[in-house]
Amino acid sequence: MAYNGTAVATIILDATGRLLGDPQVTVHGLAAEAESEEEAKAEAAAAVRQALAALAPGRRGDDHAVKEAVRLAIRRSLNARHGKKPVTDVHVVRLPAISSA
Repeated sequence: MAYNGTAVATIILDATGRLLGDPQVTVHGLAAEAESEEEAKAEAAAAVRQALAALAPGRRGDDHAVKEAVRLAIRRSLNARHGKKPVTDVHVVRLPAISSA
């Protein structure tokens, strides 16, 4: 962790696996400048959106599959930008379907 840094992402999905907001990505220990860190976070968030869009609809309901796809997307994005593969943790928050009464 001291050499490669860390990344944490939180994504909010509905019951079908549709992304309900922008992914929140935090990185530590990768960028020397705040501006570079913001760019890295934005690129990682874009990679998360792409990874979720590419995930088969049937797999979007599987939290483990979602976490792994997002984790890999973030690591690849940050590796391309900084040449490091940070320890990455993904939090999946699922909101239940709201039925009209």
